[in-house]
Amino acid sequence: MRLGYFAMLIVDDCEDDCRLIERALLKNGLTGPLRFVDSGNEAIAYFKGDGKYAHRKEFPYPSIVITGLKMSPGDGFSVLAYLKAHPEWAVIPVLMFSNSDDLDDIKRAYCLGASCYARKPSKPAELERFLGLFYDFWVECEVPQIDVNGKRTRTSSEGKLGARFTQDVLAPISI
Repeated sequence: MRLGYFAMLIVDDCEDDCRLIERALLKNGLTGPLRFVDSGNEAIAYFKGDGKYAHRKEFPYPSIVITGLKMSPGDGFSVLAYLKAHPEWAVIPVLMFSNSDDLDDIKRAYCLGASCYARKPSKPAELERFLGLFYDFWVECEVPQIDVNGKRTRTSSEGKLGARFTQDVLAPISI
């Protein structure tokens, strides 16, 4: 499935950063729904469809997640750990977007399954350029199909190179 129109979830507790991210993505051609939550715990509620997030037409399951790192309650690591602990959601690309250049933060993000880790640019023009590259990259990528609840859809591997893999190949990862 080629992405051209997809839903994004931004997890960040800085309202100014959220506005800048939104502006940069829209300038770079984002046409799908863009939703914001301000903590890791709120993101997990969004993924689960808890409370107000139960209405998937209003809160579509994201195809891509951009998460900050240091938030409370629940940080970006908790977002990654939650997604990657659920095989049906582990396929969702996640950008860890932080001001931290701590090598342990970077290593932990990748160990938890981040698709990429990037420092937030300090200038709006740099942010727009970076998110343009990020968006263009994911628009070109093939990603697994998911249903309206974000769960990967079953595929038929019969007669294909992938036939040697079971549908449960993405068992929960222990860290």
